Amino acid sequence: MKRQIAGEDVYVAVISAGRPGNVVGMAPLVGPATWYVPAPDVEAYEWGGAEFVAADSGGLTAARNDALEDAFAADLPCVQLSDDLCSIRRFDGPKTETFAGAVGEMFTALADYPDLKYSGFAPTTDERAFSPDKRIGLHHFIVGDFTLTLPSPIRYDASLKLKEDYDFTMQHIVGHGGVVRLNYIAPAFQHRNNVGGAVEARSANPLLEGQTAATLLDRWKPHLRKHPTRENEVVLHWRGS
Repeated sequence: MKRQIAGEDVYVAVISAGRPGNVVGMAPLVGPATWYVPAPDVEAYEWGGAEFVAADSGGLTAARNDALEDAFAADLPCVQLSDDLCSIRRFDGPKTETFAGAVGEMFTALADYPDLKYSGFAPTTDERAFSPDKRIGLHHFIVGDFTLTLPSPIRYDASLKLKEDYDFTMQHIVGHGGVVRLNYIAPAFQHRNNVGGAVEARSANPLLEGQTAATLLDRWKPHLRKHPTRENEVVLHWRGS
């Protein structure tokens, strides 16, 4: 749904599946948003307290693209969130950040790079990963849990059920010249403790993660490579154009 955050008109979308109970916890942190959920879940989310609910067109990447299409059709930037945000940390002074404050930081950072269309955060809340002289990463992976995307022709690959955020990051780096990752802000999520979502997809098909990793490694070599210690995971190391 359309809102004004940090002085900017934006479209706020929460991507969810099978977790209508999360609406109550997200509302005080995020405020009003459109929840993109599978069609059979719509009524449960409405009963759960979601004021705006949209039936996605089929799965995680479809839901992400539906949100982008709805936002861009209204000429609005799209803020996308996973449904289990717990808190937002900062590593550069104040220990906590608000949702609106984090969105404002993304807009401010993007303004310094007018050709870039995609902003977000690293996939960790470990302060040891933060370096004061590397506040912004321009060729680094952005996890899909909390992102800001300005109108752009780039969309998520609907054939990917996992790691779609790696592919989306790479499309933006190649297509627009980079991304804007804020390394000094770290949103925290409850993924591994919840049912539904990507965890459910992995459980339903144990081979899926390895197959997806192989697809991405082939598609984006030499910029993606196998994780040195985690099986079926990839890491982004940009090698230049």
